[in-house]
Amino acid sequence: MDRSKLIVTCLGVFAVVTCFLSYLSIPKTDNLKNNKAQAVDLYKQVQVEKHNVKKNSPLVDKSFNTLEAQKKAQEILTTDFKKLYGGIQSKDDLKDIDKVKDCLGEKLTNEVLDDISRGTKKHFLIKENLATNVVFANVNDKTDSIIRVAVTYKLNTEKGTDEGEDTSNWKYTKLFILHYNYETQKVNSYETQMLTQRGNKK
Repeated sequence: MDRSKLIVTCLGVFAVVTCFLSYLSIPKTDNLKNNKAQAVDLYKQVQVEKHNVKKNSPLVDKSFNTLEAQKKAQEILTTDFKKLYGGIQSKDDLKDIDKVKDCLGEKLTNEVLDDISRGTKKHFLIKENLATNVVFANVNDKTDSIIRVAVTYKLNTEKGTDEGEDTSNWKYTKLFILHYNYETQKVNSYETQMLTQRGNKK
């Protein structure tokens, strides 16, 4: 085969392969329909979310007073976290725990009770609440806004570490990141972080 025929043959093969690949790259009708349906669903979801954000925005609801709602939330959360971290020394102090559950929810309240009693809900470990700080994020949605609560406390123990260190004055800090509903003054959901494992010596 001379060179010219070889070139023609190669070009022919290349053309066939290109046409085949082009055919494969053409979107199938079913795929186009599915993609269009997904796009429509996504558009509808976006519109619903935009409507909800606008409806729940304190800028739209003139009857909603952000400062008053935050003041009330601060009072409730400060009272509840002080109760949990320092206000419970025995089972008798659990009599009014339902008031705490009303705002924080049963899951968060029980998680803290397990944490401060090592799961027993009989012997409580918090000696003293040193500070409870409530910090607000910007309120863009009155039904779901971020509030951070940092609780600093001392443990009710005189035991030292294996190295012989006295732990009686060590301070511990735990952070709660709350998704909060200002309309109902209740916690929607939460995350926790231990900011200080052992604490600082006094």
